[in-house]
Amino acid sequence: MRKLRTTLLALASLAVGVVFAGPAWGETVCIPINAKGEGRITSQTLTETDTESRIKGGGIIHGTTTAQLFPTGFDPATGIETFQGSLVLTTKHGTLTLFVFNGVFDTLTGEFSNDSQVVDGTGRFDGASGGLFFHGFVAADGTFTDDEITGEICVEVP
Repeated sequence: MRKLRTTLLALASLAVGVVFAGPAWGETVCIPINAKGEGRITSQTLTETDTESRIKGGGIIHGTTTAQLFPTGFDPATGIETFQGSLVLTTKHGTLTLFVFNGVFDTLTGEFSNDSQVVDGTGRFDGASGGLFFHGFVAADGTFTDDEITGEICVEVP
């Protein structure tokens, strides 16, 4: 009888230990972003503009990007083109895919800006959320600078 009680007690202790030693849950942390970038237009048609760039000083988002941007409107009186699209950021931590919206490009001055929202991620960015604002200028040769990349990216940390 004593051996049976000892065995049952050991099994009950094991069951409680398994319940409390389940998977560890991470904490979501939002990281403020304040970066800059340089890039170039790699392809441009009337219906699509493709770019590539390098983000510098961005901490967790320090890396390279590719973007596909699509015009959504054009005002010939002001030279303002609006756009939306997608941007894929590749870092040593994984990839982050952003939906680009509220894009405004002044064809007379080269100034541009847009908002973006995280829609997908891999690696450390799996399950990420947040968004970034981009502002910059395109030169006549198709190169551009992002003088402002700000916002926050939220990721789960162990």
